[in-house]
Amino acid sequence: QLTRFLTHSEPTIRWHVMREMLVTDLYAAEPHLRAMALNDQDAGIRATAASVLEKHSSKFTSDICERSQS
Repeated sequence: QLTRFLTHSEPTIRWHVMREMLVTDLYAAEPHLRAMALNDQDAGIRATAASVLEKHSSKFTSDICERSQS
């Protein structure tokens, strides 16, 4: 499971794993991406994760609304 690498000591490994998770399943990756944006030890990773969240925030929100109406 990829999530075990989200705590890897190397920031580039953590971000590479997150990118793979986002491509594989955007919605399953979202909570991990949020945690990364708030808590990652590397400022660059936090900023990049926050940027990706901002870019996709409308997609997450609209999908949640669609799922609740189903």
